[in-house]
Amino acid sequence: MQRKSSAMRSLTCYLLFDYETRRRFKRPKHGVLHLKFEVCERFESLTIHSPIDPRHSPNQRAPRVEVYWTTVTYKTVILYVLLALAVIFGGIYIAKPDLYSTVINKIDKSVGNPEVDPVGADQKRARFVNLDGHVQVKKVSSVQWVDATLSTSLGQVDLATPMLRSPDSKAAVKAEDTTTQVHSNSRAAVKFDPEKKESEVVVASGSAQVQRGQERIDLAQYEKATIPRSGAIQRSMVLAPPELVEPLNLAPVIAENPRTAAVHFEWKPVQNAVSYTLRVSTTMMFTRTVLDKKNITGTSVDISGLDAGDYFWNVMATDAKKQSSELSEIFRFSLVAQGKSQDMVLEITGTQLHGRVAEIMGKSEPGAALIMNGQPVPNIAPDGTFRHFTDPLEPGQHTIVVVGQNRRGGTGHAQVSIVVPK
Repeated sequence: MQRKSSAMRSLTCYLLFDYETRRRFKRPKHGVLHLKFEVCERFESLTIHSPIDPRHSPNQRAPRVEVYWTTVTYKTVILYVLLALAVIFGGIYIAKPDLYSTVINKIDKSVGNPEVDPVGADQKRARFVNLDGHVQVKKVSSVQWVDATLSTSLGQVDLATPMLRSPDSKAAVKAEDTTTQVHSNSRAAVKFDPEKKESEVVVASGSAQVQRGQERIDLAQYEKATIPRSGAIQRSMVLAPPELVEPLNLAPVIAENPRTAAVHFEWKPVQNAVSYTLRVSTTMMFTRTVLDKKNITGTSVDISGLDAGDYFWNVMATDAKKQSSELSEIFRFSLVAQGKSQDMVLEITGTQLHGRVAEIMGKSEPGAALIMNGQPVPNIAPDGTFRHFTDPLEPGQHTIVVVGQNRRGGTGHAQVSIVVPK
């Protein structure tokens, strides 16, 4: 049937599930959806066919559309994407490891802090340029030594060298364009100021050589080289650290009442020094300072008010230009309370000279700790007898002092005079 239509827009839709077809093809998981759309719109002249309804025309089949789908979650999609990226990066790493490193570095720089310049930061620190044998380094605030390598980054360097037996052995520190070579049995401190681009080398003992380009300067003990950013290297003298005299290292200071007793500190004078600074601490790192006395014009001072216990002390010298020396060697002493009921047995039974070395023999108590002229006596027999050899002595008269402490806290003191012939 044909007809001219000028009617309004009409929409006819048929939805039919064909269960028969589903059973015939044995597809329990899929349904068959029959769709029939028919649209009539208003035109001036349009010929259309009336829709054929499959419910009233059994001999005519309606066209059908079969729709199949599979549900995929977002989590599955992300998992497959990550797996693909891992396969790609793994292939790049195996085929071209250099390209892999370059890509990783670029990614790290792009997501990291762009202001950090690792190369610039490393250039502002000193580093080793040559190592011979077993070399260890230690931070200023640490007591642990670690093995050093050529890649070890350093701040201020305090380098001490042993006897370098091989002529090819070298110990050198490089800061910017300057190399400091420390000679055998020497100690030097190398400092670098990254702001001023200046470095400084101070030789505490032995000797060293500083080189920048073709310019070379040899330094002796207590000499300093200042290397400016531009211009020649300047050499000058520095104050020597004071040499400590009393209390001796590892020596006990015995007093009836340690709190009220005056402990005598003494050191040797330093040339060009106008004052000294004395520091006393209960820790070797001076983290707990009990005394920090400045502007001492003499070379000795008496300090009271210390409790019984172990102490560490050092001294620093200052000249008229307010320039300070390095710290002296650190000495340790023990302030011990003496009890009359706890006196220990300690006596010197004999002495014998072996050239310039003195052999001291004596007797004490089993388990006692002895100090002879600031040096510990390591060999004490189970019965308390001991025999100790001193360091080489200069010709002349010497007083050998032995102090000790037993397990009960008792203390003892003995001394003997010997003469070393010329």
